[in-house]
Amino acid sequence: MRELGPNKKFDYWLRIVTLSLLQMACRKVPISLPAFVILAFCCITFHNVFYKHKNSEQLKLAPIPQSLQPAVALKDQYLAIVRNAVAGLMYPSFEKGVLVASFDGVDNIERLPLNMTLRATGLDWPLMGYTMIGLTRLDNIKLALETVIEQQIPGDFVECGVWRGGASMYATAVLNAWEALSDRLVHVCDSFEGLPPPRTNKDMDYCDI
Repeated sequence: MRELGPNKKFDYWLRIVTLSLLQMACRKVPISLPAFVILAFCCITFHNVFYKHKNSEQLKLAPIPQSLQPAVALKDQYLAIVRNAVAGLMYPSFEKGVLVASFDGVDNIERLPLNMTLRATGLDWPLMGYTMIGLTRLDNIKLALETVIEQQIPGDFVECGVWRGGASMYATAVLNAWEALSDRLVHVCDSFEGLPPPRTNKDMDYCDI
């Protein structure tokens, strides 16, 4: 017969005492009601305390998943809020997608309901956001900066052509989340006057690749 451990022995004898009390009650063995109630209460109490202690020990020994570590989770939540804010997604029921088409130097501006496919790829302008590059490029900024920080590559961040500055705001938030603002700068470069007029036929605001 396999020998029982101390915890199993305790549980084993506790069950025997409980069953004995039930048998005594069924067979009408002479025992006063107060004594029976007290013994039953003690058995139930010890049984509950034992299992509560046993379960708490199991919970203490259970490993915490890597994905649920508080520090990483807080960084991701913080950066997700900043990303949604600069992309104009904090109030999606009020947000619009702005499409601008230029014909003969005249801008035709159209406001449409929010389209998450366009917003993800940066194919519309946010009405209440601060960047037009879209969610995918914002995620790329985060990945690039975290790679630079993890691999300890020196250098600053520069954005050339910033519109409302949302991408640089998000880059600053990423550096701040990883406590890397002390030795890295964020540079914002823009004429804020649009592109200069073309000097030759090939000076256009698009690339023909």
